Amino acid sequence: MQIDHYEYPVITTTNNPKATTEEDRLVYPQSNPRIKYLRRLYFLISVQQLIVTAMAFAAYFSESFKNMLNNTLWLLILSASVVGLIMIATIFFWRTVARFPISLLLFSIFTVFLAFLCAYPVAYFNSLIPCNVYLSFLAISVGLFIYTLFNKVDITYMGT
Repeated sequence: MQIDHYEYPVITTTNNPKATTEEDRLVYPQSNPRIKYLRRLYFLISVQQLIVTAMAFAAYFSESFKNMLNNTLWLLILSASVVGLIMIATIFFWRTVARFPISLLLFSIFTVFLAFLCAYPVAYFNSLIPCNVYLSFLAISVGLFIYTLFNKVDITYMGT
C-alpha cells in the first residue's frame, strides 16, 4: 500500500449534520473555527493591501494624482488623523468596534485613509521603493490567505 499524502488525524466529537456514522465523521470533519477566522483575517488584510498598493502605484504613475497629493497638505493631515483616531477608538472601545456593521464600516474607512496616507511618500519622493514594500506585503498576505484555503492545520501554535 502506497501513501500519496499525509492525512492529519481528525478528532471528532462533531455536530455536523452530514456526519451520521463514524465513517461519515472522517469524511465530513467539522471545520476548525480558528482556520475560518484566519481565512477571514488574511482575506481582509489582502484586500486592504491591494487597495494600498493600487493607490501607491497610482500616485507614482499618474501625474495629476501626484500633483493633487503634493498640493493638498490638509488631506495628509486628515488621513493621519482619521487613521490615528480609528486605531485609538479600536483600543479603547473594542467591544463596540467589534460588532459587525461597525467593524466593517470602520475597516473600510481605515483602509481608504491608510491608502491615501501610504500614497503620500510615493508622490512626495517620486520613488518606487514604497510601492515595492507595499507589493511585498501584498504578496505575503495573499500567500497566507491561499495557504489557509488549502490547509486544515493551524500554524499559529506550531512554534519554532
